[in-house]
Amino acid sequence: GRQNELHQLYGLWKRIKGGKGQVALLCGEAGIGKSRISKTLLVRIIDDAHVTIRLQCSPYHTNSPFYPIISQHEHAAHFQPLDPPEVKLEKLEALLSQIGSEIVADAPLYAALLSIPTDGRYPALELTPRRQKDLTIEALTRQVLTLARTKPVLFVIEDAHWIDPSTLEATNRFIEAIRTAPVFLLITFRTELFPPWLD
Repeated sequence: GRQNELHQLYGLWKRIKGGKGQVALLCGEAGIGKSRISKTLLVRIIDDAHVTIRLQCSPYHTNSPFYPIISQHEHAAHFQPLDPPEVKLEKLEALLSQIGSEIVADAPLYAALLSIPTDGRYPALELTPRRQKDLTIEALTRQVLTLARTKPVLFVIEDAHWIDPSTLEATNRFIEAIRTAPVFLLITFRTELFPPWLD
């Protein structure tokens, strides 16, 4: 019974191929089927060459900076609970090098984001917390835009009513950055959230 919504979302997906970034907000009460719609869209575009990035916000981490972004990177890099720091760094560098050589230069920021000790592998980040946060958001945005140069990107943020302030700030800046990139940002959230994106 959600064919109209799916038709609209698929229309936005087709539009990004012309290089115009799109943002869709999927809002509704708990249990109404928001996640089901996003999963159905994924099935519908499965034959289209693309990259999918999915962030899952959590009610237990609403005050943990960048929690869904950290979780997504740990998953994408195939971190294991017993991996020592040097193995995590190797896996992180391998992940970043798949995206592009310019992204590997951001490895120190990603290591700090993922709380991986570097033991002198990279120069120390002698930055204020605010500056480090800004540079981290810039690196995250650069990563997605670099991916989008090779394939369209479907970026899904699930349950944004539980989004932490740092991820929210990154999302706000990300929306501005994708205007001329083949990126489709789909955000699902409950009605209790009134995000700045609604302006």
